[in-house]
Amino acid sequence: MRYGHVCLITAVCCTLNWTPLARGQDVATSLKRFSDFPKINVTDLLGGEILAERGAATNFSGGISAQFCFAVPTPPEETARRLQSWDTSGADGTNVYAHGVVHTPSTPDDFKKLYLDPTLGPTRWLLDKTNGVASGAPELNLSRADAQELGACVKKNPAPRGSSACWAAMLSGRAATFQRNGFNGVLPYDSADAAPYNQIDQLRIMLREQTRVLAELSPVLQGAGLIPGSGGVPRLTPSHYWSLFDANHRAVVNLGATYRLAVDDHYQVLDAEYYVSGSYYAAATLYEIWPIRDAGGTGSLVWRGDYYVAPMLKYLGGLERMAYGAIMIQEVKREIGMFRNYLGARPDRHAAAPDLLP
Repeated sequence: MRYGHVCLITAVCCTLNWTPLARGQDVATSLKRFSDFPKINVTDLLGGEILAERGAATNFSGGISAQFCFAVPTPPEETARRLQSWDTSGADGTNVYAHGVVHTPSTPDDFKKLYLDPTLGPTRWLLDKTNGVASGAPELNLSRADAQELGACVKKNPAPRGSSACWAAMLSGRAATFQRNGFNGVLPYDSADAAPYNQIDQLRIMLREQTRVLAELSPVLQGAGLIPGSGGVPRLTPSHYWSLFDANHRAVVNLGATYRLAVDDHYQVLDAEYYVSGSYYAAATLYEIWPIRDAGGTGSLVWRGDYYVAPMLKYLGGLERMAYGAIMIQEVKREIGMFRNYLGARPDRHAAAPDLLP
């Protein structure tokens, strides 16, 4: 799962002599081929360093991206599996109020933990905007059908519990549609003064401009159905989730799906947010996870790429975009630190120099 931020920090690091992987594909070569990190020092990564690079400027101005590289003490299969099941709600320092699994088929019971608490500023903001939907003045990311359903429900149930239940019903309907039809069935957002905005199409445009990343991560992207494939990759079964979190002092609800794929000796993971109620429109986080051996144990070297569709960014100047990106990088670094804690152990700052498997 994820939150909603961005990136800027240039990491300079030194080279390390690698032992080739069993299948002849060495990690350093792979990283240099598709990432923004031509050289890495794995010993530093095992010591806790997190590399970060703001995404290069592209023709797609309505979004922002970043890349990260870090190490964790668990093997690739476990790392990928636990990425899919990670729940940060309630953890110290988190901005996630609630998180839940969405079953197949989805029902409103999947969202029973969703509550818009009027005593908290961010959730009170979302309650106010929800009431605005009922009065015909929506300021949230909604399709016309969403707005009609949510508005009619809130008119009958304006109290916080009632409004929360209205959101649960609407989100369950969107999730069920996604489970049946995938990314091509996601309803675009509507507004009173503009044409419908297809957030999935925009996310695809953004990813297509990341040509090297797209070539490297195409197996999981094709298996998920986010990009068209040649038929050689089997369709993947995702894990579905929802979250309620604070993004810039405004509560946001989202729907997402995570996909995991073994590729030779490593793993690829896609975490896609296909519905977001505000702050941004959609997002994809990609991971490639390789095995490394450290002091007799097997850990993982993780590359991560974050891609956010946020059309309001096209109106920002260069310095403003850089500031936005710097804030996002710090937030994602904090999230990575939380994930390493969730895995049960921090990287050993005094670990011996690692080898790639075997």
